[in-house]
Amino acid sequence: MDKLASSNFVNLLPFRDNDGCLVITIKMEKWDPDDINVQVLFCLATAVVSCLENYPAFQICGIRVIFDAKNYSLKHLRSLVPRYIPLIAKALRNCLPVRFKSIHVVNEANIFHHVWSILKIVLSEKIKSRIFFHGHNMQDVHKFIPKEVLTYEYAGDCTSYNGGVIKEVDKIYDRFSMMIKTFFSKNCA
Repeated sequence: MDKLASSNFVNLLPFRDNDGCLVITIKMEKWDPDDINVQVLFCLATAVVSCLENYPAFQICGIRVIFDAKNYSLKHLRSLVPRYIPLIAKALRNCLPVRFKSIHVVNEANIFHHVWSILKIVLSEKIKSRIFFHGHNMQDVHKFIPKEVLTYEYAGDCTSYNGGVIKEVDKIYDRFSMMIKTFFSKNCA
């Protein structure tokens, strides 16, 4: 999990948008399914959400996600679909203690639209209405998230920022590890 967290796969941007929302970037190109198991990916996502629940403002104001699908490939597709589609759908609906104000998919390839056609079947209308596809048009992203809080790679004014995830996950790592070990010892015995 440490390897994926330090790879800049998930990044918490240092500034909030005008609504007080935390902005999180997820970069699929930083995850190699052959090197890092998909279960590790979900463990990191759970750890990040566990960190967010320590800050009630994120539960109230919500988060905005930039899902960068650059270099999303058949390898990623094979790892995530269709086995984990119900898990992802449940997580987005009501299982996480966080409000998803919007999810912005950028740099998506054609293959990603096939994933979307499967995923949207199991999502609620409310969540579907909060997912936006922008392709390579970063000016369109700026209509939702001010460019002042975005990094240069998303045509923003903020310098690149990394380390937020590792610092936050380190704070709860022992508690999170115990939770995972307890879950697996009870459910896999």
